[in-house]
Amino acid sequence: MKAKANYADSEVQTATVTIQPYAVRVFGIRVKDKTYDGTTDATLDYSHVTVSIIDGKKPTVTATGTFADKNAGTDKMVHISNITLSGDAAKNYKLAESGNQDSAKANILRKDVTVTINPNGGTYGNVKPATASLNGVVSGDDVSTTLSYSGNTNGTTIQNATNAPTEAGSYRVNAGLAGKDMGNYKLTGSTEEKFDVLRADSKLNVTAVPEKKYGDENFKLEVT
Repeated sequence: MKAKANYADSEVQTATVTIQPYAVRVFGIRVKDKTYDGTTDATLDYSHVTVSIIDGKKPTVTATGTFADKNAGTDKMVHISNITLSGDAAKNYKLAESGNQDSAKANILRKDVTVTINPNGGTYGNVKPATASLNGVVSGDDVSTTLSYSGNTNGTTIQNATNAPTEAGSYRVNAGLAGKDMGNYKLTGSTEEKFDVLRADSKLNVTAVPEKKYGDENFKLEVT
């Protein structure tokens, strides 16, 4: 115990150490194909995401995906932004300021639409053109139907005429698409109907024949 007299009591020193979150980069975000809906919204797939963590459990990743434009097409560019880390492991990590995934590609498929054709038609001298309406078009889009007629009349063949035929005959009327947004749609189901123009009744009227005596001038029949 004599040695204790040679030393002063020691003072315990303390310090605060801050452990900074480890910066990670995110890759492997995929984009799901979608059917045209008139928006640029993209649905992201995180099942193949890679996060450059040191070890242990990786944080949950979410982000925002936006197609470059709304139109249907293949291998379309999708911008990825607002990548966020969450979950229990997120407290140990932060998103690196650069080098993260910022894009991917996916397809926008054309939207199926159906057409309802009212063929009309009629009788020679009283013909009504066909009409049509589309079902399934996104509100506000510029897309409409076109109608064309094909068939035979009096030995003459017509093909893809835009005006309804007026001569008696049997025809087909076909529907198509028009408008600046038509490329985003695909017509499905029946797109053709029969279009008939019937022959009109002659409705001949014969004027009554006057009496005639032998030797009188020959009479004439008046037909209207």
